[in-house]
Amino acid sequence: MIKGEMSGEQFVQIVRQALVDGQQLGGYRTISAQPHIKLVDGEGVERQFDLYWEFELDGCVRRNVIACMDYVDEIQIDK
Repeated sequence: MIKGEMSGEQFVQIVRQALVDGQQLGGYRTISAQPHIKLVDGEGVERQFDLYWEFELDGCVRRNVIACMDYVDEIQIDK
């Protein structure tokens, strides 16, 4: 996709659907994939994330938060 062709909301939905659909190939089971979730961090501060993804892999439940960013400039990778 070319930058600017989709909204942030559309991108979050594409990522969410890819995580749910990928369980067939990835060997994991999606428990939950929720957009726009608010969680309280260890300091008691409420933070919002674009996507919360909970899945089971090899008998372990894993929880992830994803923040989707749209950068104006290229991201530099330190070597």
